[in-house]
Amino acid sequence: MAVKHKHERLYRLSPWLYNNISALKAALRNWAFVVANIRMMRFSVNIGRYGQVAKEYSAEFDRITNIIASDSRRLGYPRSFNMNRKEGLLLYYLVRTLRPRMVLETGVANGFSTRLVLAALKRNGIGRLVSVDVDKDVGGLVEDPGSGRWRLIIDRPGKGLERALKGISRVDLFIHDSDHSYKNMLWEFGMVRPKLSGSGIVYSDDVNGNRAFLEFVRKNRLSGVIIPTFRKSFGIASKRPIKI
Repeated sequence: MAVKHKHERLYRLSPWLYNNISALKAALRNWAFVVANIRMMRFSVNIGRYGQVAKEYSAEFDRITNIIASDSRRLGYPRSFNMNRKEGLLLYYLVRTLRPRMVLETGVANGFSTRLVLAALKRNGIGRLVSVDVDKDVGGLVEDPGSGRWRLIIDRPGKGLERALKGISRVDLFIHDSDHSYKNMLWEFGMVRPKLSGSGIVYSDDVNGNRAFLEFVRKNRLSGVIIPTFRKSFGIASKRPIKI
């Protein structure tokens, strides 16, 4: 018996279009968000092969990501969960130039961003990373889980971040990549805000899904930048003007 597709006519007309319909929808939603919030966009913020800003770190970044790509360990999440090059290079650049003493991250998955941050901290010779997740099967890409630079907290939604913040006096870089719902994003940003250092930065993935990041920036009168990629956008917020 033939399988009935929700969009059977579209499938018959173009299997490729049918199979990529979710990606196309995501791209359309993202660029609708971009157009609606054009004033917060800074299209001059380009990195790596897109511009000259992080040029001195591109080779360094590529060596690290090539090693990560060759990692044959069995992972708990699809590799598609990993950051794309533009996001990853910008994050690496931020850690290398900001030289944070304390980085806090929510959402680990395979640990791609975790490993990037740890590699940058190691290069800096200073700094620690605290990562929070709800799943024990995370961090498969982390090279040295026993490193003195890294602490992983596994707990129920919300509880892990609360535990992490109790043991931290300041946050120099906060990376949000956990549940991207409006309620959770706004809650996480609000929890971290009081401990954000004077030069601290909030780096958030998937800001195009709702208005949490925009509201957080405007309510707290922060400097905000939204950087679009094809399917989604990510954001950076700081107390000080962002110069990248």
